[in-house]
Amino acid sequence: MQTASATALRPQRTRTLSCPFIYASLALRLDANTAVTDKLFQDVVSEALRQLYGYIGGSIHSDFLSITQLSATLRVDKRDWNKLWSALTLLTSYNGVKCTVEVITHSPFLQSLAAAS
Repeated sequence: MQTASATALRPQRTRTLSCPFIYASLALRLDANTAVTDKLFQDVVSEALRQLYGYIGGSIHSDFLSITQLSATLRVDKRDWNKLWSALTLLTSYNGVKCTVEVITHSPFLQSLAAAS
């Protein structure tokens, strides 16, 4: 014979999905008629970090997953995401040429980033 306490429901458990990275879609806009290359896009992002945080504070690891003429898909550790985003937002020039980097969208999952574009 079972008692009421023996048939009580077990507490529910919730599992959360976590990803150690943030994936972002970026757009680069330059004022000059400069051909945008893969190297130039990477240098602009690195320079934005250096301008705001210096050489030591701006040394974060990021991976460019794809780079097209004016846009890129970037992967960065989620602990460094706010630092990168603020540096990109405050960037106004690169080597004397006015430029901006716009964060189009970001997500902790690459698949949802692809679905949003």
